[in-house]
Amino acid sequence: MDKSYPISVLILIVCNIGAEYRKRVQKGTLLPLSFLAILSPVLI
Repeated sequence: MDKSYPISVLILIVCNIGAEYRKRVQKGTLLPLSFLAILSPVLI
């Protein structure tokens, strides 16, 4: 990933994933959790 990639965009993406996760939890789906688990090594 390019170093000049705006951190605010990354935060926005994480917030969108978080919002989607909360919606899915209400439906009883844990798919976004595994999606986040796959992404976290990439983001760190």
